Amino acid sequence: MTKHARSQLYKAAVHLNLVSKLQDAAVELWKDEQDNPTGPNGKPLGLRAICSIISDEYYAEKGQLISLSHVTLHRIIHGGQKKADCNAEKGWLTDVGSGFRSTLREERLISALKESEGRVAAWKQRVQDLQAHTVLQDLYVSGVRSELQASEQRKHKKKSRKLIRMAYQNF
Repeated sequence: MTKHARSQLYKAAVHLNLVSKLQDAAVELWKDEQDNPTGPNGKPLGLRAICSIISDEYYAEKGQLISLSHVTLHRIIHGGQKKADCNAEKGWLTDVGSGFRSTLREERLISALKESEGRVAAWKQRVQDLQAHTVLQDLYVSGVRSELQASEQRKHKKKSRKLIRMAYQNF
């Protein structure tokens, strides 16, 4: 049985996860370098050197070249957020199974519902008022219509009675 080709979206997600893991490894290497410098003159290695070391190790291991950005690594080290983490936070409504993220997702959903409870109550009241108004308007219009129809029937009966009387009188 043959496999179908992977979609570009799937390939991008796999690549992003791989880059995220390599960035984690680079951050750990940077922390180790700060504690135990291995660079020339007892200085720690720079971010460019750390990125090239991690990329070279992965290329030697897997045969796939993935380059890491020293600017991105600098941003992550100084409190920035990785793209994978940001996407995971944005996707809190997706089904991730049981565990920490699903409880976090449920807590966020519950808090959002509690926050919007007052707005929902006001919206429900407004919808009910609008529905009551339309029902009353429909009743009024149908009542007026039925009154008009009844008056038309009375007028028609009066005219027909007059016509019948005139016809009898002429005989």
